[in-house]
Amino acid sequence: MHQRQLLLLKVTCCTVLFLLLPVLGWSPTAFASEKSPMAPNIIPVGNNTADGAPSLWNFGGTLYLAWTGTDNAHHLYIVQAYTSVGGGLSFQNQRQINDTTIPGNGPTLASYQGELYLAWLSSAGDRHIYLGWYNGSSTLVNHATFDANACSRPAMVSLNDTLYIAWRECGTNVLDIASGDGSNFNIQRTGETTLAGPAMQIFNGHIYITWMGTNSGHNIYLGTYPGFGFKINYESGGRLTDSTTEDMGMAPNTTPGISELELGWRGSTNTNLYIGSYQNSSQLGTIPLNIPSLFGPGMSTSYGHFYVAWADPAAFQLNIAAVL
Repeated sequence: MHQRQLLLLKVTCCTVLFLLLPVLGWSPTAFASEKSPMAPNIIPVGNNTADGAPSLWNFGGTLYLAWTGTDNAHHLYIVQAYTSVGGGLSFQNQRQINDTTIPGNGPTLASYQGELYLAWLSSAGDRHIYLGWYNGSSTLVNHATFDANACSRPAMVSLNDTLYIAWRECGTNVLDIASGDGSNFNIQRTGETTLAGPAMQIFNGHIYITWMGTNSGHNIYLGTYPGFGFKINYESGGRLTDSTTEDMGMAPNTTPGISELELGWRGSTNTNLYIGSYQNSSQLGTIPLNIPSLFGPGMSTSYGHFYVAWADPAAFQLNIAAVL
């Protein structure tokens, strides 16, 4: 009799708790479609493989993804990503670009004068940076190059009808920035140094640039570039508390109700990816993604989500996921 009373008490307590859950703001389906940033829904980009950090860019409302292939020549590749049923992505109109680059260095996407531009490191060993805009074919338009003495993947943005490209200089590790019209460029040596490829983005009307420092801790640095002179203006002292050993990623997070600048990097003591929102201090709002990657990430806001793309250590598989 005592055991039956105890069982009845347990059942009664559980029933009361279940009835109270809606009052407390919980429903049985509250988390049914929600993915934790620690365990995002990973979407393979077909059977594609990437030998370098990929690049993401929202151009005209469509998400574009560009990367360096693992084929013998290391061609550039580009594809469009569209939302599909169930919150996934479908990939269409993939092209192999006729141009090639050095393995371990991905291309960079950016919009300029109403066109979608790619920039990449020359495969000829001459340390030139090449660029051109994509018109849906394998041959880029307005093909241009300049002698950059570059030893990293380039970063690229445009502001006020000027195209800006940044990279690590060979031999000195100086962070260089070129400004120009897509054909002619003026190179400026900033005096900052880096051991990996930088990233640039436009946020609140300013050019933000982030890079891996050459200090012993390999800290991440962040600053704004005024577009003239040689000096990068540090944000929050310049040196942030996080660190990396690979190319940086960066993109504005403009998902509904959000306006933040997100930095992305691969950990310095592990191969996992991290993202962190800049909060006007040296401490980023860092989220560990628990996603292993060979290189740094590509990042973009599209279709109401914040996407990250990367090359998985398992056979260089190119993946993408909505993490915010």
